[in-house]
Amino acid sequence: MEGEKTLIIAEKQDAAKRIAAALSPRYSSSMLLGVEIYKFFKDGAEYTILPAKGHLFGITSSVKRRDVFPVLDLEWLPLSDIDKKRTDIGRVVNIARELLKNCKKVIIACDYDIEGETIGYNIIRYCATSKVETLRAKFSTLTTDDLKLSFEKPILRKTWGMASAGRARHYVDFLWGVNISRALTEELKYLNGGYNVLSIGRVQGPTLKAIYERELAINTFVPLPYWSVTGKGESNGHSFTVSHKNILKKTEAYKLESLKGTKGTVIEASNKENILLPPPPFNLQELQRDAYLFLRYSPWKTLYLAESLYLKALISYPRTSSQSLPINVNNVNIFKRLGHKYSDIIQRIKRNSAVKGKGIDPAHPAIYPTGEGNNEKFLSGDEEKLYDMIVRRYLAAFMDPAIINYTDITMSFNGEIFVTEGHKTLTVGWLYSYFFRSVADKEVPDIKENQEVIMKELNIEEKYEDPPSRFNQSSILEWMEKNELGTKSTRADIVRTLFERNYLNDRSIKLTELGFSVVRYLNGTIPSIMTIDLTRSLEKQLEKIEEEKETSERVITNSSKFLVKALDNIGNSSLVYELVQGYRSFRNELYTLGNCPVCKTGHLIVIRSKKTGKRFVGCTNYKNGCKASAPLPTHGSLVNLNRKCKVCGWPMMQLRMAKRRPWSFCVNINCPAKKNKMVTTSRNKRSS
Repeated sequence: MEGEKTLIIAEKQDAAKRIAAALSPRYSSSMLLGVEIYKFFKDGAEYTILPAKGHLFGITSSVKRRDVFPVLDLEWLPLSDIDKKRTDIGRVVNIARELLKNCKKVIIACDYDIEGETIGYNIIRYCATSKVETLRAKFSTLTTDDLKLSFEKPILRKTWGMASAGRARHYVDFLWGVNISRALTEELKYLNGGYNVLSIGRVQGPTLKAIYERELAINTFVPLPYWSVTGKGESNGHSFTVSHKNILKKTEAYKLESLKGTKGTVIEASNKENILLPPPPFNLQELQRDAYLFLRYSPWKTLYLAESLYLKALISYPRTSSQSLPINVNNVNIFKRLGHKYSDIIQRIKRNSAVKGKGIDPAHPAIYPTGEGNNEKFLSGDEEKLYDMIVRRYLAAFMDPAIINYTDITMSFNGEIFVTEGHKTLTVGWLYSYFFRSVADKEVPDIKENQEVIMKELNIEEKYEDPPSRFNQSSILEWMEKNELGTKSTRADIVRTLFERNYLNDRSIKLTELGFSVVRYLNGTIPSIMTIDLTRSLEKQLEKIEEEKETSERVITNSSKFLVKALDNIGNSSLVYELVQGYRSFRNELYTLGNCPVCKTGHLIVIRSKKTGKRFVGCTNYKNGCKASAPLPTHGSLVNLNRKCKVCGWPMMQLRMAKRRPWSFCVNINCPAKKNKMVTTSRNKRSS
């Protein structure tokens, strides 16, 4: 309608700019209160695109004293009111309020998921002073074609199931997090003195408990010995490895020494062709798993990189459970666009459609490349590797199966059974594209039944049963998905938070002393919050809110009542002494960095100045004249890596901050490696 004003709310700056370019090549941009907004005209109507920069509103409590709990009086406020440093959010909120005064229509163009819906809903609810018609743009890629199509037929938003579920999740998570964290902190403060924050969340509790139980199983595991008997067989001049079929006792194993040099007979030789069907395109869970296994990327890093690729319009929306491609996607065009780099793979494609997996998602399809290559040259090394993995998996879904021939040979030496096995790729199929899953051939000689075999060598080795394996950053996400804890979008952040709180360390996830003590304490005082059943039940209730089969008010009320009852047990357990001890052990490990490389007699420790609040490294031998000292970052969580710098021998630490990659560094500001890096950087700047 001519003269009508419409506000389009995008989730991020990059997305806002792409929407503007897709909807009107003649769009203009301007700065308003330090925020870049976009504007264009179409059919006489004026459209303004505002980048929300993520969540503008968050939950807080009116009770600011941290020793008070339970706290049930919560409210939504602009993040700039909750954190005075977030002045950037305050500016966006003011702009939204001003623009909504003159708009009759709003199109929410945030990511089509619960969080995106919550962002848009909150802006309309808390910034609009009058009723506005609300529409929803649904798209899975930021390509021009998809964006145009989504805005041609936006969805009229009459009900807010997704937003209600999102707001209820934020409310319940904050409710549990703030109250249990205050309870833990107050217990620690009572005996330990000082103010030291401990915290746990609704989903973090059961996840941490699962890691605790695995750690207990490992620590209490008693390995039993067994004896492995292997040898080298030979037939027709060809040698191959053989192994005894059974795990043996020591006396039984050493009886077989006499078989060395004896002749045996092949009693069975079988060949079986196994067809490996191509894998479906990635969903987020499988992408995080394979990126961890083959690229060693943490799940959070994978999600971060995938979102960056999405904002560059190189892939579809990554936060999806689907393993199927959309019906309307033009795969032929994507093949053409990818042809400059992947032509050798595309030439092998004979199928018209990709295989489908079991994963479904009503909001978004599986992750696939858009083929838009204009931004490929701007990728970082890590982005490029992940993008290549996504492309290869997508192309593999269109390819023929791989065929592997498996050979199993069974031999008898004086009645003792030995076996050997091998495999050979007959048809490479989809493995040509997605080589991450391919395995080097292990061939054995062509041996027939009744053929003679000589045992040329025999080895007897004592071994021990392996303990249960620790979770890694991929398998813990699989465990969470299997037990329906968290969502595809939140699981990686939940695990990352446990690392930031120093409850976990190492790639192969290991519980710290602090993590042990927190789990033991909560198990002994309020065990209900550590159970899978409780958290899973809440997840199902939140899903019902999204489906509009349950009300958020009822879910929040029931959750509040349960929490208040659970908190009654706080302060009644002797386990608080163990909690304090675990915390002290953690602090000692964190702040004691090892021998001083300067005086050789003192120890380097982390110190916080009472005057300035700043942190630095100092030597315990300073009273005797040692001047070893180094400043540390003021903000963020510090982790002692328990290793020394290879260049100067000073301790290495890691800085962890929310929404940033962990940064490992040598604490020595005069480390030669740092000086060399600074010289190289300055040279590069001058040359550019």
